[in-house]
Amino acid sequence: MAESAAGWGARWLRQLEDASPAYANRFSSSRRLAGAPNMVDFDISPGHVHARVVDKRGEIHTVDIAVRLLSEGEKEDLVEQVAARAENLASMLDGELPAALIDAIGELEIDAFARPSDLRPDCSCDDWAEPCLHAGAVLVALARSLDRDPFVLFDVRGLPREQLLSRVREARSTSTDSPKPLGEVIEQADPWDGWTADRALGTRPTRGDTAQTTKPEPILEGALGEILSRARSDAAFRAREVIRYGRPSMLAIPQLADLARIASSQEWVHQQRVITRASGLSGPEVDALIEAWRKASVEGVTVLRDSSTWARDQQALSQARDQLVDAGFERREIALSYNSLGLGQGRLLVLGTSEAWYLLSEGDRRTPMRLRFGPLDDLNELSQILARTP
Repeated sequence: MAESAAGWGARWLRQLEDASPAYANRFSSSRRLAGAPNMVDFDISPGHVHARVVDKRGEIHTVDIAVRLLSEGEKEDLVEQVAARAENLASMLDGELPAALIDAIGELEIDAFARPSDLRPDCSCDDWAEPCLHAGAVLVALARSLDRDPFVLFDVRGLPREQLLSRVREARSTSTDSPKPLGEVIEQADPWDGWTADRALGTRPTRGDTAQTTKPEPILEGALGEILSRARSDAAFRAREVIRYGRPSMLAIPQLADLARIASSQEWVHQQRVITRASGLSGPEVDALIEAWRKASVEGVTVLRDSSTWARDQQALSQARDQLVDAGFERREIALSYNSLGLGQGRLLVLGTSEAWYLLSEGDRRTPMRLRFGPLDDLNELSQILARTP
């Protein structure tokens, strides 16, 4: 019998609190920091959960939680249990986590849900508690993600969704105990394979010199149908915007802006890994695109990804610096560049094509550039914003 994914996350948090004195009553005080606007840059990957948490004083703390990956033997046993019954995978694709599956995994003495000993929280705050308030908030956010998507449970333990699906398909295709296939299999190449954000839309992906000889990877009809359903839904949305509201269809917007629009829609909210694989961007880069789209639509994405669009009007930049000085900034703290104003701590103030200002944070090898605030028409607001944002 399948049980809704909702509730498994809360059950896991209770298990952590019951299993270790360090976790006892930890999450009651952490829950208020586990959502917007306190939780920033939240990211889940195999063996790792990362986020930045803003506390009640406005201080930002960086949290990294290492999660023990399942051993290869544990993964094989887990895949066998998922593949043993067709309804297991069907339920998970429908957002449900079968209780019978969790029981079967438990009988093999595999901890699908991480125990306290499987977690290594680290936070930039000064609190010696482990986990601290901020790490507890990240774990609450992880539990909520599990409630929304049962594949998160396996992703963080080292079996990402696509890998798990692939291994389950392989296990069922070679199993003599499970002759019934998981739906019809279509011998069709993955249309997203090899596609990157730099390739123009409409260009058919290729597999190089082996395109004609490589056997296509089977795709479950249900997964393909899900993608097509979302595509139809997006087309219907565009048509409704044009016909009912007289708004632009957005068909002519830049490719990355359209990618951000699709990625931020409800239809694709749980498909970040599909989007990252299709675009060639990292998860944090896609998150940055979504954030920019939600804050400033097309121009937000354009400003974030294309510095050539930043205004180089030295007079406008110089006047903006004077405005900031009048608003309380120290002139020596403002670096005037040919296309931006540097405000220290990796922050850049740039002027977009609409003559609105945008505050960016510079990226590094681990984190991409982010659009923090904008569009801003009045720079007097900026001093108040920065006073609240470290």
